Amino acid sequence: MISNTVEQIYRNAIRLLEDAELLYRNGRYESAVALAVLSLEESGKACLVIWKEEGLLKGDLAPHIRYAHFHKQRIFYCYRYAKETIEALEELYSDPARAPKLDDPASFNSEDERVNHVVMSIRKSIRALADDDDVIATMSKRVFGKTRQLAAQAEFGILDQIKHFGFYKDVDENLEVSPPPGIPYKACADEVIEIARAACDMPKALRPLHAMMAAIYAIGPMMGTPKDFAQGKGAGIKALITWTEEQAEPTN
Repeated sequence: MISNTVEQIYRNAIRLLEDAELLYRNGRYESAVALAVLSLEESGKACLVIWKEEGLLKGDLAPHIRYAHFHKQRIFYCYRYAKETIEALEELYSDPARAPKLDDPASFNSEDERVNHVVMSIRKSIRALADDDDVIATMSKRVFGKTRQLAAQAEFGILDQIKHFGFYKDVDENLEVSPPPGIPYKACADEVIEIARAACDMPKALRPLHAMMAAIYAIGPMMGTPKDFAQGKGAGIKALITWTEEQAEPTN
């Protein structure tokens, strides 16, 4: 159950995405890209509000919610990072030598139901896992390998630049328009609209996944310099596993 505030932000994210898709279908790729990034940011904003409402993050989040575009864009990275971690844990615990036993992924009616099952099933044994440096290092390499491109898109301001270029034509000191001709707006629109579409699922994710996302956001690599996440050595995964054990509650 989400609050009225989150619901309104969520609906705005959907509206912006639908507008982006409409523009895309009519060949207006620059505007489509810009609106898709705005949709992504609104989905991220909804998550920040949820985390504040649920006590998953402490401190003053108002600047992140109101002004910081990069912070809201980073939420999708946290979402994918958390989901990749769930998949890595699912593989790890599918080994008969490890407990607990997980149900067949095909037996669930929805992705949220599967994620909830995996998180709840590993709670009893997760503390031991968090102390296994070899396992954590392996998981960290796998998860980061699948999400680092998303991290770079937010960390280096790529998404924000794409949004800017979709709205404006800047002029440099030589009175030339920037960016130069040849920017692949259609290809950018293809990718960013797909990201924004997936991001619209974030606000309605189950609480255990939000707990993991908030942990990554708070302690994780994207809060520091770009090299932080490359040198993390599994610290982010270890901390979010501990956070999940302490914070997550079964969903009826």
